[in-house]
Amino acid sequence: MNARTGGRIGAVVGLVAVAALLTGCDQPLRNKSEANYDVTDTVRTLSVTGDAVTLDVVAGDGPVSVEEVVRYNGDKPRTSHRVTDGVLKLDSPGCRGTKACEVRYRVTVPAATALVTDVDAGKVDATGLSGRFDVRIDVGQVTADRLLSRTSDVRVNVGDVDLRYATTPDRVGVTTNTGAVSLRLPGAGPYAVRTHADVGDTDVTVPRSATSKHAVDVTVDVGQITAAST
Repeated sequence: MNARTGGRIGAVVGLVAVAALLTGCDQPLRNKSEANYDVTDTVRTLSVTGDAVTLDVVAGDGPVSVEEVVRYNGDKPRTSHRVTDGVLKLDSPGCRGTKACEVRYRVTVPAATALVTDVDAGKVDATGLSGRFDVRIDVGQVTADRLLSRTSDVRVNVGDVDLRYATTPDRVGVTTNTGAVSLRLPGAGPYAVRTHADVGDTDVTVPRSATSKHAVDVTVDVGQITAAST
């Protein structure tokens, strides 16, 4: 192990420890609060922010619906939801520092809804979305299945990214400091693929063309990159 790799691994260990602290996973969460609500306002964008968040977003018919589960010790952390100018904002800032808690959302939205997140620690899982896919997680995991989004931008500090597309995207951008990136893309393509990994293997088997209008850009400091046809 060289000094550079050792330094990166040390940083990963530190960040994983931070994630454990944020989510309180080193101690059982004894209290639980649940809330279910429909949103009657027009929603074009779902925006989720928080400290320790697990988010499951599913495309569906009917009104926007939210299932919210909060697990915690001590005082219940604060959560909020509101709609402003077509943006449904879910915020859960109460798990910061040494407070042991986590917030889980399951949200059903129209497929065309854009998804925007900024989460310290947690997981984002999306199914069947066709709107803009803009996901930020410091420590955690991002997965998407049957993705129809024309543009996707995913940034993770530490964690894996797994995106599976049902239609050919115009642009895919993924950046992670430490973690594996797996893309499954429709085989028609071709794709203008650019990848960079400081430490780790790269395996790209999708059809490629430098002049293609379908751009795929993946940057990883430490981890494996895979781009294969569905």
